[in-house]
Amino acid sequence: MKSCLWKRKILLCAFLILFSLSLTHASTEYIAYKHPKMRVGNGGKVVRIKRVDVWLKGSPAMRYWIDGVLMDERTTENWAKVDKEKKEAIKKAVDKARDKHANGVVRLYSKVLREKRTETYYDSLGMGYGYGMLGYPFGFGDPFWGPMMYPGFGMGYGGPVQSSTQLITVFHIRSKFDIIHYNTY
Repeated sequence: MKSCLWKRKILLCAFLILFSLSLTHASTEYIAYKHPKMRVGNGGKVVRIKRVDVWLKGSPAMRYWIDGVLMDERTTENWAKVDKEKKEAIKKAVDKARDKHANGVVRLYSKVLREKRTETYYDSLGMGYGYGMLGYPFGFGDPFWGPMMYPGFGMGYGGPVQSSTQLITVFHIRSKFDIIHYNTY
């Protein structure tokens, strides 16, 4: 009996985690190179996050090898959250660099695209009138009264009705990072 409750709790927790992940608007894709590409950089702005060098502008002023590319795309409807989403993309790149035992991350670009959408909201039921087949609201016959109208009952159904239309702006944040390693002396 206790093991059954334990399994249900685990199943419920797994469902809640998967459901909460499905509500996020982010996708990250890492493409590893079979043969790392060598480049020589010319310096730039660097910060250190979790023992990983992150070049926000430019690249290391030395020889380095690109292990792979990380592409990140996020969506938000609030302009105030755009900077937060950019920082989350950098954190994701740093975590991937740590997983790959890399020395650094070079941000190639971070773009914000604006999309305007029209969203229409609907009410679940509209106003409808119906009548029974031979006089009663639910279609039972009564030869004495004949067909009569009953508002809101019987076969009538108004269907969904448009209640409001709203113009919203959606921001897409697209970032691309090189995951790199270099000789440390």
